[in-house]
Amino acid sequence: MKISENEIQKILESGSFLIEKGYVVACNEYDISYTKDGILFKIAFEPYSDISSVSIWFRENNKEFNIGWIAFVRENIKTNPHERLANAVILLNYINNNYQDVSNYEFCEESEKMVDDFILKRHGNTTKQS
Repeated sequence: MKISENEIQKILESGSFLIEKGYVVACNEYDISYTKDGILFKIAFEPYSDISSVSIWFRENNKEFNIGWIAFVRENIKTNPHERLANAVILLNYINNNYQDVSNYEFCEESEKMVDDFILKRHGNTTKQS
């Protein structure tokens, strides 16, 4: 679903710290992105769904990480992606409070391993070992 004007304004307010850090903002009907020095933060509202997501992409490594999962495994922050605006604002606040870590590729890689471990522990290994 498209981002409403109200949602755009609230996200831009919540993401103003990124502009202060020198990020360039771009908006379209489905996402808002902040770009600087090979890092892109993207707040996406899925076109055919009522969910939102926040991610970081490192150009040099061509790798994207989901901020919602990072916030969950690192600080047990639980969001509801179906509450699109609240989800985006909570995760932008997490980025603001943890910018040095979140903008570090190694931190995101470690976080991804923590996510994988969490999923394996939660759901068990469903693949058969040979």
